[in-house]
Amino acid sequence: MRSVCALLAMFFGLAGCSEPSGPPAPPPPGAQTINPMEYLIESRNPDGNTSTPLHQADRLTYRRQDFGGFQDEDAFLLRDGSAILTWSYPPFGPFDAGHGDGGERYIIDGHTVRIDSTQDGGTPGVQYFTGAACGGTGWVAFRDDADASWKQLTASLSNRPNPSACATRASSLTRYTLQTVNFPKLGALPTVIGEHYNTGDLNSASALERSFWAKGWGRLVWQAFRKPAPHNVDPNLPKRCPDFGYNSLPGWTLVDCRVAVNVVPAADLTGAQEWQP
Repeated sequence: MRSVCALLAMFFGLAGCSEPSGPPAPPPPGAQTINPMEYLIESRNPDGNTSTPLHQADRLTYRRQDFGGFQDEDAFLLRDGSAILTWSYPPFGPFDAGHGDGGERYIIDGHTVRIDSTQDGGTPGVQYFTGAACGGTGWVAFRDDADASWKQLTASLSNRPNPSACATRASSLTRYTLQTVNFPKLGALPTVIGEHYNTGDLNSASALERSFWAKGWGRLVWQAFRKPAPHNVDPNLPKRCPDFGYNSLPGWTLVDCRVAVNVVPAADLTGAQEWQP
């Protein structure tokens, strides 16, 4: 399977700008409809209770595992007010880059949720999504005006090993909505669905990532789509990606996913022992 960072490299090429003149400024957000942090972190117990959020110092009481048992995930709050989603691979212990462990960090910047950094087995070290500090937006996950309609903006960002680098900006059409999603194992949950395209225009895009952030659980599902359809698709994809109503998208082919909805026992560790940038 492709790593997340390999897909990012495919999406952006790590350089180059799809719109040399720069994308249009994002429209101002609408009225706030949600508390984003309730969708970014999980509860200390597997009950989706947003009044008991998991903090980095808390001992894990459970983990969320994908189908096939390849990856465990946790979503918790850092002391600085940012949120972390981690992914861990066998033996599912403390962070070990050699196993492919990693994660992504969420920053709430005014009304906007940004992913400012990530790491996985596909790249050596942390990759930073820059742009917000130098005239762009960075990687926009969603904004706090999410509702049942699809809202969109054109993000401008770079994928760099240096968080202060701002030399190149790529454009990414970003769409998001708030829906009730019926997940395998966990049932119906209020969920922010976000789509991140590899260009600033829907018609020219050839790759997209879709994420599902469920209230009280954090990111439960990640999907990658391509068009045109690739020649080779993982034959085990249907087993790893059970269809819960979002596996089909007209004109696109699902090529990878993580559906981390299986509650499993946790190792004896805290979020402080897991990935952080």
